[in-house]
Parts: sequence; C-alpha cells; structure tokens
Amino acid sequence: DVLHLHDVLARVVLVRLCHTISRARALDERPDIKSQFNSVLYQLLLDPSERVFFEAVLCVLGKFDGAERTEERAAGWYRLTREILKLPEAPSVKDSNGESKDAVPPKASKDNSRKTRRSQPLIKLVMRRLESSFRSFSRPVLHAAARVVQEMGKSRAAAFALGLQDIDEAAHVNTFSENGDSVSSDLNELSQSEGIRRVSSISNGIGGKDTIVGLLASLMEVVRTTIACECVYVRTMVIKALIWMQSPHESFDELESIIASELSDPAWPATLLNDILLTLHARFKDNL
Repeated sequence: DVLHLHDVLARVVLVRLCHTISRARALDERPDIKSQFNSVLYQLLLDPSERVFFEAVLCVLGKFDGAERTEERAAGWYRLTREILKLPEAPSVKDSNGESKDAVPPKASKDNSRKTRRSQPLIKLVMRRLESSFRSFSRPVLHAAARVVQEMGKSRAAAFALGLQDIDEAAHVNTFSENGDSVSSDLNELSQSEGIRRVSSISNGIGGKDTIVGLLASLMEVVRTTIACECVYVRTMVIKALIWMQSPHESFDELESIIASELSDPAWPATLLNDILLTLHARFKDNL
C-alpha cells in the first residue's frame, strides 16, 4: 500500500529507507526482513515519477551519500547486472459467477498487464527507462538522467577495479540466476567485507537476445545525442557521464573528439571546464 503514496517526496524517502534497511548490518540475522525491503526498493524502479526512479537507481548502485565505499559501489554494479525484479502476484477478486480472476485495472489490456507483472532483469528495466528519460524535453530530467549514468559509470569502474572478473558484459542478461535471496546475501558480504567475494553466474538458464554490452551501447547512443542540448549544465553532466562510462579497453577517439569540440567554445564558464578536467583526472588517475 505504501508504494501508492501520492506524495513524491514521501516515495523518495521510502526509497532511501528501503536501501538503509536492506543494507543494515544489524539485521544480518534477519535476512527475510532485508529481502522484503530490497524487494520494495526494486519495485520503486517502476514508479511513475522520474525523481523516484532516479533515486532508486542511485541506491541500487550504492550511491546513497558522500561516504559510500568502493566495495559498496562494486556491489552496486553487480547488483544492477545480476538481480531480477520479481513483482508480487496481483490479488484475485471474484466475479459475479464466483470465479477467481486477477485484479487488473479496467483500462489495462491483458498483454500490458502480463508484461508489467513479468519478472525481468534490473539492468534491462533501468537501461530502457533511462533511454526514455534522455528523450525528454525537460532540462532537469536530462541533467538528472546524465547524473545517474555518471554514477553508473563509477560503480561499473569500481566493480572491474576490485576484480569482479565474472561480470561478462557479453552474456545474455537472462542467463543469470533468478535466486534473488542468494545473490543478495552474497552481495551483502561483498559490500560489507574488506575482501571481494566472487559470485559465479549461472549460464544454463533461459536464453535471451539482450546483453549488458548491447544495452549499454544502446543507452550511450542516446546519451551522446544529448550533447547537443542548449543548456551548458546538461552538457557538462553528459560529458562527465561519458567520461565515467568510458572503458580503458575502448577507443578514446570519440570521447576525445567530443571533449575537444566542446571545450573549444569560449563561452564555457571556467568552473564547468574545471569540473570536467577534475572528472577526467578522477576517472583515469588509477587507470580504472
């Protein structure tokens, strides 16, 4: 019931509450409670408000405040690429004949209802919705979406820097384990311990066409088009997102060309140029 609060800020606070409880070490002896709040957090990724959605993604990625640890960031990327969103079954109601049937909103078609309630990988849900956000005409939405991509890049870099070698971005997203409880428990150990626990993926599941690298490529194609936005603050955040999503194994030519083209404009404020340079330094100082 609490998912249907009309107050957007209340749902944002609910996101943070779910994240805090699901990561609380004091509840290590009650994994059932942590799992329940983790489930609500994932369901909030479907919230109609972009603000609630963005906050939920940041929490999944381990970006909750300014004191996040590298291990939690690495666990965040692993969580995003491995966890499955499982929605509870819709309650049943009885029709006039006394037969039980699913409670579906009157205007919703059967296909849409089935699609909405179907379990799906978090990475696929998040990437598709971010793509939609980048097609918005709202500058605040574009800026917030670019910030989420930047934080995604930070978590991804942390995961590879800490040696999560079994993150195969070329693997189909539907081949990973759908056992959310076991994955969550391993991720909690990973994010709360000094070492890194490597969790193997399961490769004998149901196949699919979507891969992590494919979803990333599709998203980044949309992100790059946003560089044409008239708002310099949006463009700055987009460049920072591109920097953090850049992999050391990829060619730097396109990123170099984009940055060189943008920085050649004398109208850029010095503070934003400095911000971009600091982002470049932070991203590549340790060759992550």
